[in-house]
Amino acid sequence: MNRSRLGRSAGVGAMLGMVAAVMLATSAAAHTALVASTPSEGQTVTELDRVRLEFSGQLLDIGASLTVRGDSESADLVAEFAANNVVEADVPPLASGDYILEWRVVAEDGHPIEGAIAFIMDAPLPVDPIPTADATSPESEISPSPSFVPPADLELNGDFGEKVSQSLSPLDALLIALVGAVLVAIAWLITKRVSARESAGR
Repeated sequence: MNRSRLGRSAGVGAMLGMVAAVMLATSAAAHTALVASTPSEGQTVTELDRVRLEFSGQLLDIGASLTVRGDSESADLVAEFAANNVVEADVPPLASGDYILEWRVVAEDGHPIEGAIAFIMDAPLPVDPIPTADATSPESEISPSPSFVPPADLELNGDFGEKVSQSLSPLDALLIALVGAVLVAIAWLITKRVSARESAGR
């Protein structure tokens, strides 16, 4: 009987030990669960500059890694500990598409924990500015060549002699008349002398 009781006691003790081990493992896992994240699972975001993971228990500041993977691109992020249970990282610009944030941290008890968060990036397309109505076109910047404008007092079909006579002052006309008279007198004298010489020679 004593041996039977001892055997039963040993069996019960072994079972209690196994239960305690399972409870401790479960407790450790519960202390290191992910409780919140940015982005969250399945979320559609239009912009994402920084990711944030918050855990229920403390973390060791070693062995943390974050990676964003998409259909055509992936980026390893630099993990930063904003608190003893919060990990953050800057994210480079992402194109629209489906992505997965893969994370790995180390719990306070030294056990690594990892997981993945799926999200959708719906980045807005860049919009070109619409030209305004008063925008200056290259054609309008070219100034037209100046056209020739004749003087107001210029008559294209008028008599040139009359135009010149009208432009002279009375004094100028008198001087021209005197010069003309002198020239006529000189010509008359020369003609008279020539005639006198010819008569004397005969």
